[in-house]
Amino acid sequence: MSYKENLENFLSVLTSSSFIKNAIYNDAQRIVFINYYESYEDYKRENENSPHSEHVYADYFKSGAKIEKILIEETARILRQFPFVNTVSVTLDFEGENYNVNVEREKLNSLIGFNIEETSNDDGSWQEKFQRIYGGGLRNDKRKMLLDHFRVFE
Repeated sequence: MSYKENLENFLSVLTSSSFIKNAIYNDAQRIVFINYYESYEDYKRENENSPHSEHVYADYFKSGAKIEKILIEETARILRQFPFVNTVSVTLDFEGENYNVNVEREKLNSLIGFNIEETSNDDGSWQEKFQRIYGGGLRNDKRKMLLDHFRVFE
């Protein structure tokens, strides 16, 4: 399996992957672009037979903590798993609020004080060094700090 196929498979199991409209890897720039549907209506237009209700859709995004986790924890997972990716760019709109992040590997590593790609699920270092510190909790100041650093306002 090619590295692009591995990346595509990984993207299909991200948190809230059902609501990703498209995910594109730009090889020249080494960027993954992830775009979520702009609304439940947008999602249903392209997924008429989906079993997901509007309630399920809203439940994925209604909490600011869930959106923060998608924008920070999931982007870090991609950077951890795929060293050839330099940047993960995510666009997520929910209830009139636009969330854009550009998480760059070098900046993330600098902010967290270690190389994200050196962590692993196998030895527990991913959970110990990143997930528990930046992923856990409803209100997480460290996750918020990363979000504030990487969020792009248009």
